[in-house]
Amino acid sequence: MDNLTFLAQNTRDANLARTIVQMLHALVLHDGIKARMEGDEITLNFMPEIEAAKGALRALGVNPDEPLPFSRPNTGADGKAPAWPE
Repeated sequence: MDNLTFLAQNTRDANLARTIVQMLHALVLHDGIKARMEGDEITLNFMPEIEAAKGALRALGVNPDEPLPFSRPNTGADGKAPAWPE
């Protein structure tokens, strides 16, 4: 099953995968940013977390090497949280 089809489902695994995709987008966006605090400059490195998120997606059957759509993981088209599948 392709990523878009899998992520469009309302299943526990698909909801978890959408949440991980959202986390992955945030980590990738901030990885490598230089931060300055009290005169010191550091470079943020989220590569271990990025690799862990990609591993979790692979375990769910999602290929993180393909483009992944960003979505708010717990909202439907109406902006409300869908019922959690049993």
